[in-house]
Amino acid sequence: MAVETLALNIVFGLVSNTLAELLLSFELKKPFRLLDRAHQYLRLVRWLVCLAGFILLGLFHPSLLKLILLGIFSVSAATDFETSFLPPDWFVYGSVVVSLAAGFLTGNVSGLRDAVVAQAVCFAMMVFAVLVANAADSGDIKLLMQYGATAGSISAVGIGIAVEFVVRVGILVAVCIQFWIQQHDLSSAFSAASRARVPHGPIAWVGLVGMLIITASLT
Repeated sequence: MAVETLALNIVFGLVSNTLAELLLSFELKKPFRLLDRAHQYLRLVRWLVCLAGFILLGLFHPSLLKLILLGIFSVSAATDFETSFLPPDWFVYGSVVVSLAAGFLTGNVSGLRDAVVAQAVCFAMMVFAVLVANAADSGDIKLLMQYGATAGSISAVGIGIAVEFVVRVGILVAVCIQFWIQQHDLSSAFSAASRARVPHGPIAWVGLVGMLIITASLT
């Protein structure tokens, strides 16, 4: 990895974390100094994971524009990770508009169309999950709109969702094993693990990182 690329990716990670810090402190009333020790450690983990993700992406050289969009999405993922709430609507919807504009810049009308379709499909999927399967809440609808617009195309969304699925299965297995060690009852452990709620934002962020790695590797 070139020194310039490493430095740029670290800057993206720092800027994303800092913006998330500002929103957490002023919009969501969660400044670092008011957190208990456990949540302070959680915030430090968020900083480290975000930076590690951007540094890892430097090995695969995704486009600069995609890194910017990922940085914006990182803010939504960060607030969801720590509080189970998204940033205010002006940020989420503004991010969607920026992502759609990025689609137009990279692919003209066809790029804009692909981003709009990806956003619309993600929106429809999450509405179905909320209304029919009761597997999410209304905040996840806005998050998936941003996710689809950030991914930029249906194929990219598909790759990201596949990565998410693998991560979710891994988390489910890990939690199930933990409960099984504690309870020594596999059926109870699986039932308890299936009820464990993981905020969608950070999992979606991992999906986007995986998608960028895979697509950059194929080009």
